[in-house]
Amino acid sequence: TALLTPAPFSSLSRAPPVPAAHWPKTPEMATDGLDAAVFTPLWESALDAHARGQYIEALRQAQASVEMAAKGKRGSLGREHALRMGYHLRGLALLQLGRVNEAVESLERAKVVAVRVSGAGAGDDAYTDLGGVLNDLGIAKALAGDGEGAQKNLSRTLYMAQRAYRPDEDLISAACSNMGEVMRA
Repeated sequence: TALLTPAPFSSLSRAPPVPAAHWPKTPEMATDGLDAAVFTPLWESALDAHARGQYIEALRQAQASVEMAAKGKRGSLGREHALRMGYHLRGLALLQLGRVNEAVESLERAKVVAVRVSGAGAGDDAYTDLGGVLNDLGIAKALAGDGEGAQKNLSRTLYMAQRAYRPDEDLISAACSNMGEVMRA
């Protein structure tokens, strides 16, 4: 099999790296102890560093955002959204730095949190939050040599994204492209 590199894959890590990444503003997503004025600049700087190709700085900021999010009230949706974003950005930075196994671990954590958020009815209607994590986890698993795991995550991304009320064309396109790369390898 061919050695896979990040280049042929379509991550949802473009600017903005995480689709629908925003600080929860609705009353049902109370921040519960997380200060948006402190947390938001952390993940925004991680997004910015990632977009500029400064992956070590992106990793540093993403890790700081995970640590900040962990201080929030356990079980609150604000904390959960913040953790998902932090773990997702951390995984993407690790992936770009070639630390694939660590990236898989961070993206797996992001997936667990995204599933909880989605299960609570607070996920994105187009599944760009959970689907974005699954897409990027599929890439990481492919790069780690786990073709079966990559296919499973990418298939799940496509399944959800195509059934969304308003399907996100970028998510579907990225997942299809990535599935093709995995199948080709």
